Amino acid sequence: YRSAPEAEPLALGVERIAASLDSDSRMIDLDGNGRLDAEPWSLSGRIGTLEAIRAGHDLEQALTATLGDLKVDLHGRVRDPLALGGPDVEVRVEGPDLAAALGRFVPHSVPAAPFRFHARLSPAENGVAVDGDGHLGGVALTARGVVDSLRDPEVLDLELAAKGADASEVGSWLGSKALLRREFELTGRFRRESGRLAVDGVRVRVGATTVEATGELGAPPRLVGTDLELRASGPDLTELASL
Repeated sequence: YRSAPEAEPLALGVERIAASLDSDSRMIDLDGNGRLDAEPWSLSGRIGTLEAIRAGHDLEQALTATLGDLKVDLHGRVRDPLALGGPDVEVRVEGPDLAAALGRFVPHSVPAAPFRFHARLSPAENGVAVDGDGHLGGVALTARGVVDSLRDPEVLDLELAAKGADASEVGSWLGSKALLRREFELTGRFRRESGRLAVDGVRVRVGATTVEATGELGAPPRLVGTDLELRASGPDLTELASL
């Protein structure tokens, strides 16, 4: 298996996989383990009733999966598992190193930092409601809002927040040495529709310096058509230049 055309192939080994039917609940219990390249993996829990699996919808899961030090817990119901439609689930993901966990699957740079994420996904009028929080390194994260689809999201409307004690930590993830070792916070609303991203009341504070933005970004990569209103304030131009 290759996660991308330019990626190194992954070798998936299955040592054991077993499924059993609970005659009382009609639930299918799954248990298995093996190796992905050099990393051990395991999967255990319930994947739904036999009747729901045959019908291909309304699957109730209670699963725990591991890959090396990465651990994933999934509990809840998914109405349409193939399209990831109608989820009403709770997900917890944690591990000591995000880069080690995702580096083999994601071709882009991933922060080498401990992580813990929790998300509640539930049906909403316009798609899927998202309510999540977590930590990446020393950064606390929250996300609340709606996406139109989990499998192929085109429209999103999210309130995002991030804060931490050291902005330079984020700078190191982005390959930038400009961000200073200052307390920081980001809050605001982010909306995407028809391929365009709009920001509403976005506020970034590093130390005592604040930048606020409202408007719309043009299409990447040149961002032609960007229409943003920016406001900046603070006592130190050095902090402003770092942003």
